[in-house]
Amino acid sequence: MIKNIIFDWSGTLNDDFDSYVDIVNEVFRMMKYDKVMTKEEIKREFTIPYMTFWNKYFPDLTKEDQDEMFRKVVHLKRCELYPGVKEFLFELKEKGIKIFVVSSDLKSTLIPEATKYGVKDLFVEIFAHVYLKGPKIKEVVENYDLDPMETLYVGDTSGDIEAGREAGVKTMGVAWGIQCNEKLEASNPDYLFDTVFDIKKIL
Repeated sequence: MIKNIIFDWSGTLNDDFDSYVDIVNEVFRMMKYDKVMTKEEIKREFTIPYMTFWNKYFPDLTKEDQDEMFRKVVHLKRCELYPGVKEFLFELKEKGIKIFVVSSDLKSTLIPEATKYGVKDLFVEIFAHVYLKGPKIKEVVENYDLDPMETLYVGDTSGDIEAGREAGVKTMGVAWGIQCNEKLEASNPDYLFDTVFDIKKIL
């Protein structure tokens, strides 16, 4: 039985994919890279940790430099919660499910977004700008005395699934996020669902 859920943010709860495509291509322009990435290419190539993606194209790019460029273009971000997510988060809270966020998104964007949507206070805690999610998820489990077998990490990339597995919790891939389903399936999550409401099947 699942009693605790740790969510990724972008591509899982927050729909910001269209603007992320713009952000990726703006960084490419800043790096003077003569390529425009399509949505399909990003779905096929992106994963976390995010430098795995960026170093495919810029092997010498450091995380610090990428973070700095991202901060310069993050104003391009447009987003909204996926349909039904807000109501579902309230439902989880009412059921007594402990919910958290572990995300690589900047704190300067994630917290205002969660506040704007009216869901910030539903989470026990929000952890933003997390680069290596596996150790952070494990830290959440340990610090909040969660049973790993009753804890689910929900994400939209194979890297998320690997991070949850590294932390020793159950994993769920979401088919509506940034990564193509083939890669998600290949990462062998415990669950792979088409809508956020499918989580109800395992509560």
